[in-house]
Amino acid sequence: MNDGQPDLRADGRPDVRFAMFPRDRASLIDTWHSLGLRGTGSHDIEVHDLRVPIEHTAAPMLDDPAGSGPLARLGFFPLLSPCS
Repeated sequence: MNDGQPDLRADGRPDVRFAMFPRDRASLIDTWHSLGLRGTGSHDIEVHDLRVPIEHTAAPMLDDPAGSGPLARLGFFPLLSPCS
């Protein structure tokens, strides 16, 4: 964010990124009480006063992979399957 507005990428789209940080810096908010969704592990999280270095962020759906190995060539969505 910059002056309350999202940072923009060179192509004009908002710079939406994933951030990696220690889990003990976040609070889990148990908000999923819908039939059939309890087993998904889906929850909201809340984080306060945390600065994440740019090196600990990624925009995998927008940026090219940083590596060139076989996992990088798979792309973002196939790599999500082990998380489900």
